[in-house]
Amino acid sequence: MKNSERGTSLRERVFEACQNIESNGEKVTRETVRAITGGSYRDLSKYISEWRDSGKLLVQEIPDSQPTLTENSPSVMVNGTDDIELLENPPVDTHADIAKIARQGAKVAAGVIVTEKVIVAHFLKHPHQLPDDLKQEINQAISNIDSDLEQHYQQRYNSDSLTQQVLQHIKKK
Repeated sequence: MKNSERGTSLRERVFEACQNIESNGEKVTRETVRAITGGSYRDLSKYISEWRDSGKLLVQEIPDSQPTLTENSPSVMVNGTDDIELLENPPVDTHADIAKIARQGAKVAAGVIVTEKVIVAHFLKHPHQLPDDLKQEINQAISNIDSDLEQHYQQRYNSDSLTQQVLQHIKKK
């Protein structure tokens, strides 16, 4: 089937395929895109590169510093460096932007979760490296538990109390 028969160019199909692949949490590669769109590796490489370059997040700056996506207002494009470019009429693909934002948020959350687990494991192995205030909290909690256990054992296994319990048991029989 030729491009004119499909009604879309290879470039458009590559962009759509890339977005779908990324939205599904998969890695965008020439092979994954080619399986969907066909085309030569040379053309696919070019269009995938263009897609990545066009995928920079477009965010409009508003006074209360809440970012928002709009159709026809000036926007700021941040490209991962300190370079910022003002665009007069930025292209907006709400589904693509939402999917990218959700994916990026998930990546950040995953990183935080992994980092937190690594730090927890470190402090469990090396509790002496905990901050002093936390060491004091731990020592106080252990002291309270030890005191409660000691009272429990004294009441339960006090020889006088134990003797009385045994005698009451014998009298019941």
